[in-house]
Amino acid sequence: MERLDPQAMLVAVQTYFKGERLEMFSIVLIGALLLIACTVLYLGTRDGFSRGFCMTVALAVALFGGTALWLLCHDPQVASALLSAVHSAQAQQAFAAELSRMQVVIDQYPLYRLAGIAFTVLAVVIVAFVRSPLWNGVAAGFCLMFVALLLIDHYSAQRAHTYMRQLSAFVEP
Repeated sequence: MERLDPQAMLVAVQTYFKGERLEMFSIVLIGALLLIACTVLYLGTRDGFSRGFCMTVALAVALFGGTALWLLCHDPQVASALLSAVHSAQAQQAFAAELSRMQVVIDQYPLYRLAGIAFTVLAVVIVAFVRSPLWNGVAAGFCLMFVALLLIDHYSAQRAHTYMRQLSAFVEP
């Protein structure tokens, strides 16, 4: 890839963090809608399956939503520092640090996928061997978590790899 000029790097930073922000808003919104749907399901049935499902969904929403809210607060500071540094004497140092940070982010994706697979295997084991509506609801919630994780990671990883290539093209070797 050809070396990026500072203006192109500004656009790359803005594009990456805009995508992150939209994803985090989507996670929070979808989480809220799932909680509403679970509440309606539980109030309509008041059975063990809906209780197990809703407990798992609530836990997933707390985990994913909490992370999303934290990133919504944290990412603007990172983006602002990078945007300020792009034309400064410290640009190479700032973007080299960002390149390292993004490598850590990218290195985490296989671990997230493994965790999702583990929850799915656990769900299959529960459905295969446990005849409890509560636990079957938990298993259904685990499956939903895996779908959410795959969806989130697909777009997040795609965006991170593109940004990483742009960072590499900006930072001098």
